[in-house]
Amino acid sequence: MGVPFVSRLVIYLAIAQSVALAQMRLDDRNYLSLDLGTTFSWHNQAQGFYFPYVYAFDTRQPSVAQKLKFVDLGTGLGYRGGVSLDLGLLDGAAVRFTARYAYHTTSNREQATYDCNGNLGTYGMTTLESYYHARWHYIGGDVFLRKSFAAQKYYGLVGIGYSHLLSDELDGEQSIVSSTNNCEYLWLPSGTKSGNSSVSVENQTSDNFYANGQYYAKIGIGAFFQLSDAFVLSPEIILNIPFDRVLSTTAEEAYARIPAATPKLWSTDIMVSLRYVLGGPGEKYVMPVELKSTASKFVAPTPPSEKRGFAITGKVRNSISNSPVPADIIVTRLDSAAPVIEGKTSVIGLYTISVPTPGTYSVTASARDYLFGSTLIVVNPNGTIASAKHDIALSPEDGGKIRLLIFFDV
Repeated sequence: MGVPFVSRLVIYLAIAQSVALAQMRLDDRNYLSLDLGTTFSWHNQAQGFYFPYVYAFDTRQPSVAQKLKFVDLGTGLGYRGGVSLDLGLLDGAAVRFTARYAYHTTSNREQATYDCNGNLGTYGMTTLESYYHARWHYIGGDVFLRKSFAAQKYYGLVGIGYSHLLSDELDGEQSIVSSTNNCEYLWLPSGTKSGNSSVSVENQTSDNFYANGQYYAKIGIGAFFQLSDAFVLSPEIILNIPFDRVLSTTAEEAYARIPAATPKLWSTDIMVSLRYVLGGPGEKYVMPVELKSTASKFVAPTPPSEKRGFAITGKVRNSISNSPVPADIIVTRLDSAAPVIEGKTSVIGLYTISVPTPGTYSVTASARDYLFGSTLIVVNPNGTIASAKHDIALSPEDGGKIRLLIFFDV
């Protein structure tokens, strides 16, 4: 008497779950990653912005503070690095937690003409050449929701992040190029209208000028490229959209009295992440299930710490090009005609199955646009595997040909 239908269904579902855990798609796996890349930063809404170069910045009247004033702020390249943890959810989705360090820079050189109202001479115009190079050091963390698309190879990211300012530096120069009516520029403490350098600062650090914390919305895209069973490479590009302006509340109030615009620091991260598959590299072991022909009771799978069975490893490939073919795998015990294992190969066509007892088994692979193929595996009572050929070659479909699989008793 055969195993009742309901019990067989429970057994097959348990097997399918075990295979799924061992041979998950790239977008369903859990990863621990090392993230390295570059960050491109820029300011917006910063016309008429100035850097105070007599630090520490305080609440003095803006007309007294020494300034490096710019019509526009610039852009710059920095770098970032960190670690992340991806935890798979359902249907190609995952949640990601990231810890990172980021180094942002922006710089600009420009000539601009300003009204001049120096102490000597009448009102006129002064042309200044100005340069700055600003740098910020942040640590922070992000939380992303990741969802795959396009055959699970690509994915989108959406999330939020926080950055805490560690330190900042500023280099700057400003000089008078020309002026009218012997006018001297008020904001320059020294120098002459002939163009001598009027101010030069290097590695200036601020106090209470930049905000300690920045919040961001983040969106991005990435891809999976499998290097081995244990490692995956993922290039990514992420746009960081700031919620806050870069200045502290005290500095914002000073700029509001002028009035002058204050910037937000935008950035785009271009990264490559080396991801390690958690749960054991290349884990393909299927916990064996014992089938009893006269009992309806399901025998629980052997725990991973007590793995047993006879492991069989092979590869599914194209019979013409020898390229790997991801495929569905069915293992059938021929003396009972009962399926033992149903599962899938890895994305590079590899399979590893473990049969519970000695016997004669058929391993059958099927894939879309291919005729199915099989190989015969004989496990002797002493535990040796008689068959040496475990690879399965699949032929591309051609004109509706049909292949029959027949095994004869020996």
